[in-house]
Amino acid sequence: MANQASGNLNTVTRTFAYDNPSYLTRQSLSMGTIASSGGTSTIKFTAFTQLTLWGITFFPVTALGSSTYTVNAIATTSAMSAYCVFIANTNTTGTAITLATTTVGGASTGPFYIGGTGYAGTNVNVPGLGGTGGYWRYAINTLGGTNTTMPWGTTTYSSGYAGGNAAGIGGVYMNPGDQFQIIAGTDATGTSSCILEYSIGAPTGVLMA
Repeated sequence: MANQASGNLNTVTRTFAYDNPSYLTRQSLSMGTIASSGGTSTIKFTAFTQLTLWGITFFPVTALGSSTYTVNAIATTSAMSAYCVFIANTNTTGTAITLATTTVGGASTGPFYIGGTGYAGTNVNVPGLGGTGGYWRYAINTLGGTNTTMPWGTTTYSSGYAGGNAAGIGGVYMNPGDQFQIIAGTDATGTSSCILEYSIGAPTGVLMA
């Protein structure tokens, strides 16, 4: 590793993986619960620095109702759906503030399904998984299958090519002050806890080796 005594004295090379492992570690945060039709997560997450959001894990904590959704052309019952909202300031002039809300998925159709008999996959990269009591883990980046673009704040993500199997692997950004919240779909009785997975982004202008 170069230091201030090596080469150009104005150039300092650092390895962030060595200097601060926080840039490589994924962290988790409880978003509380979502409940009933249109219920918002107990926690609204506000970015405290540059972050990358990766995924959400849902754990049902109350018996799901009888809602029926169609997932991959398969009717799935006894399930609940969830979607996300991302709130960012899109105004770049001085101190002016223009809040814009981006919705990931529709209010009644997901893209995240909790419970049920169908298999998620056309619009998410990480499908539901069974565990103790059942848990479902999803990538927030919903590129995949027929979903080849995804709006996010002032950015539109693209999978690069239709049906690409690498879609959804990348995370989505949050700048300081941006907000993120999870909202339940239309099931009237289901309650699920939500765990957010994120990592701290490298400072602007720094490349991770």
